[in-house]
Amino acid sequence: MKKLWKYLILLVLGIFLLVLAACAAEPGIEPTSLATLQPTQRPGTEIPPASATAPIPTSTPYIEERFIEVEWPTHLHLGDSDIIRLALIPTIYGYSAQLEYPEHTVELEDVEVPYLGGYEAVAIARMDAVGMEFQPTGDQEQNLVEGESLSWRWTIYPQSAGRHRLSLSLRLRWDPSGEGGRVSEVSLWQAGLEIIVDAPFGLTAPQARALGIAGVLAGSVLVLPFAEYAARQRLERASASRIHRVRPNKDLILEAGLEITLSETESILLKGLFHTYERLIITTRFSSGYSGARTLLVRPFRSDGRADAHAIVKFGTRKMIRAEYANYQTFVRQTLPPITGRILGPPVMVQGEEEAVLQYTFVGTPNIAPVSLRSFALKQPVQETARLIEDRLFSTFGPAWWMQRRPYVFRMRQEYDHLLPVHLLLEAVGADHEASVLSGDLRQVQHLKPGDVVRIEGGLVTEVRSERRTATLTWSALLEDSPLRVRYRHIPPESFSEGRKVHGLYGQVVASRFELMYKEVAKPFPDLDLHSDRISLGGRWLINPLQRLEDLLNFQLQGTRSIIHGDLNLENILLGPGDLLWLIDFAATREGHTLYDFARLEVELTTKVVAEILSRHHSRVEDFLIVLDGLNEEGLLLDGFLGEIAVLLNAVRGIAQRCFYDPADIKEFHKALILAYLGSLKFTNLDEIACAPLPKALAFCAAAFLMSLEDR
Repeated sequence: MKKLWKYLILLVLGIFLLVLAACAAEPGIEPTSLATLQPTQRPGTEIPPASATAPIPTSTPYIEERFIEVEWPTHLHLGDSDIIRLALIPTIYGYSAQLEYPEHTVELEDVEVPYLGGYEAVAIARMDAVGMEFQPTGDQEQNLVEGESLSWRWTIYPQSAGRHRLSLSLRLRWDPSGEGGRVSEVSLWQAGLEIIVDAPFGLTAPQARALGIAGVLAGSVLVLPFAEYAARQRLERASASRIHRVRPNKDLILEAGLEITLSETESILLKGLFHTYERLIITTRFSSGYSGARTLLVRPFRSDGRADAHAIVKFGTRKMIRAEYANYQTFVRQTLPPITGRILGPPVMVQGEEEAVLQYTFVGTPNIAPVSLRSFALKQPVQETARLIEDRLFSTFGPAWWMQRRPYVFRMRQEYDHLLPVHLLLEAVGADHEASVLSGDLRQVQHLKPGDVVRIEGGLVTEVRSERRTATLTWSALLEDSPLRVRYRHIPPESFSEGRKVHGLYGQVVASRFELMYKEVAKPFPDLDLHSDRISLGGRWLINPLQRLEDLLNFQLQGTRSIIHGDLNLENILLGPGDLLWLIDFAATREGHTLYDFARLEVELTTKVVAEILSRHHSRVEDFLIVLDGLNEEGLLLDGFLGEIAVLLNAVRGIAQRCFYDPADIKEFHKALILAYLGSLKFTNLDEIACAPLPKALAFCAAAFLMSLEDR
């Protein structure tokens, strides 16, 4: 023991001598007053101030909304290095701030980027700092292309302890594409960052390194286990942001029900996701919502015959599945109670497949499979479904989502336009046609008719449905507007890829949005004159909602904003034992108009449950209009099956009313319902229900009835 103490004393003296030697060899750096800090500049280069304006070409610019994202470390230890990241990101689909390093800070700021005809845009980023070295230095230039993200990174090396300030700037330069133009430059954005650098005993960088070496020699045995743990944690965080690639188990036995047919891609992905099992039973296929993904209820069995709990698996494109997992991490994992459906690990894909798969798991009884709320509603008394909506659904998800609302002023098209069909349906034609240019302006669509030929410029491919041979193109939208959406049909699947910018593509107009909706309304009402402002439905004269659609989309509403599910259909609400409710499919989860989810839920109940009830009683739309009268007129009591329908829809309206901006004004909800009912007309799965075309008849009648109420 005495020898051990002697060794320890000698070790401490050695460390002390090393520190003294380092201090003697390296003179201290004088601290710099914060008042004298000035960004360093490259000789002969001036950074234009934020208020300065340079001559701008006289062309009318197209404005693109973007985010500037800055990520930096707020604290550093002397002797360490780190990264500062600056990104310029389009806002076409919305964006949530993304951290590359969990210990960093990130901030977003809106900017407007103009594009000028005949000029090429160049983005120039620059960082200046005092008290630390950084690479690269000087101006960093990148070509700026509409719809594409740019990013810059600098590595910083602090040279002294204390509080350091850095200057970041971003400038735009327009270079003429041809001869005769003039180069112009303006300042787009400037900001100052502050980083605090810590050091033991106020040592300089070389002194701190000497002390660190001595510390490593003395404490490596203790430090290495902690370093291993930290490295493992970082690897786990990094793996959570990736799609896992697995090798499918070709020997896995897939047993599907008689009414379930698996595609080759689904079979391969299932054999990859459950590669450690021997057998997989597929019991139920749920119908999809807005996302268009496929969802299955499965139960895996091990090699010894033991069965694990039921699980939900969801298939979709890699982009869609990755977005859903990100939404889950942002809006669900830390906000909803543990009894909610949970995603079990990152998405999984198999080499050679373009799709990915997610697995949901649940807290419940292992041998009892969950059922969708639609299945429950069609088999159980209506009052039980109403009770689940009023008591369980809202109490489980309301406090963390819908009740966390704040005031929100918006145009209806910002939140609800995407529910409706695309603005144009096109078919590809050759480039030998006379065509008008389609560049993203919604006003251009108003003058187009079937047979016209357009040339696409600047459309971004946002969705490719290989099984339907369709591709959807979208343009950036200005503030308070919605993006122009165009769908091409009958395309070779390999000719489009998501994220590609399309230029010079020709297409012939097949139908406009109005004509697409007219076609769907004609299924239940073939003789209806939809070009008239008023129409006869169920023996009543009601306002034609299609004729007032643009006015409603342009209406500016005072409402509230909160986290919403975004696709609250009856197949995404699952019921387990003990009245446990789970949600799945977070592909559309976001912050938005609070009443959006409730409007979506009422439409689902009307088209998939109420339609079945009315069909069983051989009723028509006249009876449904009586129910709507009962919902909106006090003192009108309904009995029998009409009373049951009123109880069901009143359950949804009851929870929606708790989230009105003005509790006494139901018109906020009516406007949301009109657009949600009209949006349901585009769903082909409503044509496959046994009582079709009654679901779409009810949806259109409800929209017309509510539009007439708004007109009173």
